Amino acid sequence: MNDNKDPTRAVVLVVEDEPSVRLMEVDMLDGAGFEVCAAASVSEALAVLDERQDVTVLVSDVQMPGRMNGIDLAKHVRETRPAIAVLLVSGCRRPGQGEIPEEVAFLAKPCPTGTLITRVRAAVVKKYRVVPHDRANDSAGLR
Repeated sequence: MNDNKDPTRAVVLVVEDEPSVRLMEVDMLDGAGFEVCAAASVSEALAVLDERQDVTVLVSDVQMPGRMNGIDLAKHVRETRPAIAVLLVSGCRRPGQGEIPEEVAFLAKPCPTGTLITRVRAAVVKKYRVVPHDRANDSAGLR
């Protein structure tokens, strides 16, 4: 994470090949106050990670087209960018024990709307010991 970056404005990279699901996840996380970038494939995600050193959390679907799936991406990120918190999601395939790296969380789809936001916030708090900015509470004057 870039030390000059506001750690409460976490940057989330969403990796999802299904356009409607990707858009929903991006909109949900953006609405919760995260800075969100998106990729439709593992290769696009790797390009984003090469360009951006400020990614805080990676959220990736397990089943992805191409030579690498979401589990492969999670393993790569854990090896090359261990500061990034990783959350894998899937509606079809639940990874078996030992199949995903330690410190990688898993969330089954479909999940209630707020669950993804809660899990991303928890990943930021656990990894960086900071509470991310919550845009939803700004109008109520809460911080």
